[in-house]
Order: sequence, then structure tokens, then C-alpha cells
Amino acid sequence: MKIVATDPKSSTISTTFTIFIEKNKPPLAVELIDKIEVFMFLYFQVQIPDTVFREEDNDPLTYQLVPYEEGGAIPPWITFIEANRTILGIPKDRQGDTFKFKVFVNDGRKGSVYQIVYMTVNPNYTLSKLVPLVIIGILPMIAMFIFVFTLGFAKVPAMPAEEMLEKKEKPDFDSYRFILD
Repeated sequence: MKIVATDPKSSTISTTFTIFIEKNKPPLAVELIDKIEVFMFLYFQVQIPDTVFREEDNDPLTYQLVPYEEGGAIPPWITFIEANRTILGIPKDRQGDTFKFKVFVNDGRKGSVYQIVYMTVNPNYTLSKLVPLVIIGILPMIAMFIFVFTLGFAKVPAMPAEEMLEKKEKPDFDSYRFILD
């Protein structure tokens, strides 16, 4: 761009400069965050998928969990880890309540967007949710017990070490086979 200034005596002066206009595209919320269900006195950990928000300028995003309503508060038992978008905690009160939070995303260039997170505090574990967790937790222990138990009954024949020492020749390892009963 060039600017020219002229005074009443027709003297002119000019200067040239360049203006760079950097357009910022704000982040986009492209997916909904699933409703979170937690249970009283049981630890929970939920990670917000990185596919929920998209940044078309490839700016690094920062995340923040805030109450839905101004002046509201996040319960003290909820922790938000910005680095990996994780909400975690152990519900200690407000049984039966559903909380609403906003997850704000900022691109560092005044572009921001948010998604609403719903979290319901259930009174306790229902049997339908507890049984799969118990089975998943017990199966590896049962498998390990069976493995160790069968090793205790495996018969491994002793190698005739004295015979090998007396002959002073190389043993034929193909003739020594381990047989498990």
C-alpha cells in the first residue's frame, strides 16, 4: 500500500507499507460429548475424545471445564486435567443430580467454542453394570490360577547328568525330550 501526502504548495511525500491480515478460523464443535454416568463413592475417569473439536488453522487448543451457569460451581470432588481432556473424581454428594458443565476450547487467537457435558450421579452400582466388571476382573485371576496349578503337576523327567559325565561325550539332545503328562 502506498500513501501520498500533498501540502498546499503541491509538495508531496509518500511512503509504502504492507498490511498483513491474518484470518483466524475459530475451533469447531463437530461431535456431541456423551452423557457421563457416575456412581456414588466409586472412582470414575472419562476422557473427552479429541475428535469432538476441530481446529482448521492447526492452532494448539486449550481446554477448560466451567460450570454451565455463571456463578455456579464445580463440585470439589471433580478434577479436570486439561492436558488430556480428562474428567475424574469420586462422587461424594448430590446423589441423583444431573450436572451441566461447559467444556470451553480456545485456540489462543480469540477463537473459542464450547460443548455441554451432562453428568448424572447415580445412587449405586446396578447389578447389570457390576456383573461384567466382576467377570472381567476375575477371569484373568482364574486363568493364572489354572496355569500355575497345572505347572505344579507337570512331570519333567530328570536328565541323566551322571551318565553324561561318565561317558565324557557330547549328549544327544534330541534323545532327551520333555514329556508333560
